[in-house]
Order: sequence, then structure tokens, then C-alpha cells
Amino acid sequence: MREEIILMARYKSRKLTAKEYLDFSKKVLLALRPIHPIFRNLCGWGTEAHHWHCFKHDLSDFDEIVLKQIDDKNRAFINEDKNDKNLCLNSYSYSTFSNSYSNTKEVIDGRVTISISDGKEKGLGFINIKFPQVNYPEFNDISFCKNLIEKCIELTHAEYAVILPNSLRENVEKIEGKFWVGSFTYFSRNEIFNLLPKETNKEKLSKGTLFWLFNEKASVVDNNKIDEAIKIKENLEGRFSIIDILS
Repeated sequence: MREEIILMARYKSRKLTAKEYLDFSKKVLLALRPIHPIFRNLCGWGTEAHHWHCFKHDLSDFDEIVLKQIDDKNRAFINEDKNDKNLCLNSYSYSTFSNSYSNTKEVIDGRVTISISDGKEKGLGFINIKFPQVNYPEFNDISFCKNLIEKCIELTHAEYAVILPNSLRENVEKIEGKFWVGSFTYFSRNEIFNLLPKETNKEKLSKGTLFWLFNEKASVVDNNKIDEAIKIKENLEGRFSIIDILS
């Protein structure tokens, strides 16, 4: 079994109704389908085990199912009628709306998990994608990872995004600060491009800088790559207050 790898995209959360959150979630899931067949048949988790439900391929039942999955009976929602605390399509949330989707329940079956959180007027929304740890070796390919993170950046107008093997997460997290440097890392700051070492693989996107540590496989992490990630992180922390918005 491969080590855990997670893609995290962080963006400014928007004030959304439940319906707007459902529409955005559906947009994300549909946009992932062309990238890999594993994203074509996903099921929603909800807050309890019995909420697990696999959608029709055209997602025609998506709104009905996911609205139930995100409905927490212990929470009050915001409606036009201030006395109505129940969740409906036009409701707002005091915090965020959040749900997760997977192709299967078990990690040993090659599970990919997509979590989407948004809907709060202030703060950060996120898309997290946990990569399969068995089968699907293409999730370790540089070109595949680059395509996937760029799609998530495009979908969210991300402030920050990273593809993070657990070995980098554990070691680089020890350094002060609120972000990691992963196999791939993106910041919505073009000036970061010129702060990176010349030998670093890097690319300017429309609103920021994407850089990556590897030339072949995205999770072959050794001490040299850990040291490289720490040095880049320390250099960026020394130049920016950065990224104080990220947690």
C-alpha cells in the first residue's frame, strides 16, 4: 500500500445557499470525470454510515440525496423566516456546507475521496482529494498530478493548493507556519516565481505560481526532497507574512 497522498485546494469561501453549494459540488465532480474514470461513479458519504448513497450517472438525484446528507439536525440554518431553522435549498449556513464522495468505502479497494466545503461568508473553503493507496499507479505520475491540481486551481480560484505525501506533511509541518510545501505547491502570488531556487520546476499560471519537487514520480520522498521542501518553506516564510490566511 502506498503512503497517503492528499491534494488540498484552499480558496476564499463564498456565502452560498444550500442549492448554490450543491451546484458548485456537482460542477467539481463533473469536471473531474474527464481526468480519470475513477471519478465517474462516486457515492456520497453524509454524516452517518447509513447516509452512504451512490448517485445515478447523470447526477439527476444529486440535489435530493446530498441535501439530506448535509442536513445536521443539531444545527440551525438561516432562512427568510427567522423562526425556521430547518435546512432547505434556499437556506444559508452559519458555518459551512460540507460533504465527501468516494468510489468505494474501503481503502484496500483503491478508494479515492473528494471532500468539498464552502458556503460561509468569511474564511476558507476547500477541496480535498485523498489519492488511492492501492492500484491506480497513474495517481503517482507527474503529468497526471499536474493536470489534477491545475483543474482544482481553475475550479476554485485557489489561494493555495498542494499535493502532499504524508512523509512531507509530517516533516515539513514541524517548521513554523501555516502551509506545507508538497510534491506540487501553488500560491496565488506571481512574485513567488522569482523567489524559488533556479533549479526548481516551476510555472506561472494566470494568477499565481505552481512549482514541483519531482521529475518522475510524485511520492518518491527521500531526505533530500524533505530538505529541499523545508528550505523553500523557510525562504517563503522569511519573505511573506503569507499566508497567514491559510490554516
